[in-house]
Amino acid sequence: MQAPIPGWLKTFATVNSIMLLVPVFAFVGNIWLTMRGNWDKFFVNIPLRFMLTGFLFYFLVNVQGSFMAVPAFNKMIHFTNFIVAHAHLALLGAFTFFGMGLIEYMVPQMARRPVYSRKISEWTYWLLLTGFFGFFWVLTIASFLQGESWARGEPEVNVLAMIRPQYIGRAIFGALIVFSTFTLAWNVVATVFSDTSAGTRRAFRRAVALEPGE
Repeated sequence: MQAPIPGWLKTFATVNSIMLLVPVFAFVGNIWLTMRGNWDKFFVNIPLRFMLTGFLFYFLVNVQGSFMAVPAFNKMIHFTNFIVAHAHLALLGAFTFFGMGLIEYMVPQMARRPVYSRKISEWTYWLLLTGFFGFFWVLTIASFLQGESWARGEPEVNVLAMIRPQYIGRAIFGALIVFSTFTLAWNVVATVFSDTSAGTRRAFRRAVALEPGE
């Protein structure tokens, strides 16, 4: 939107970007209605939880991308950390959740045994969600500080000092995201190379033994 091109072309691009919301809302409506009456599975099915969270972020990145084409808003966030946050909303917020959800589902299917630890899967999900949510918001806050400061004519050297706390937060939340990949890898390797079926059978026998007799 800040390129040296004719104004009518920018207007055309803005209208097209806003119109992209039509298929996005259709997509989200399809997912929402498919899950109608089955939202309890979100809490018990971890792969599905990953996928639905990814769908939510996919919706948000498209809505955000459309409004980034609005000239007044684009002028404020141009060259700021908002662009970085937006890119990670797609890469980490949507497709990383999709990828991890697929791994959580496919590895037990291919190995033909239960996942090694549901608790580790839960940790993976919450580490990734917490890490990404914090990562996204500290970058978004930094971008608004940058945009407002540049509009007032603040030099970049002053702005960098101003957003230093946000960069520290970015490092901390980014570390949580990295750690979530290690927990996922641990669970995958343990699932493939250990007999998780035997553990499931032992747990079942213990549960049956605790039940009162007929």
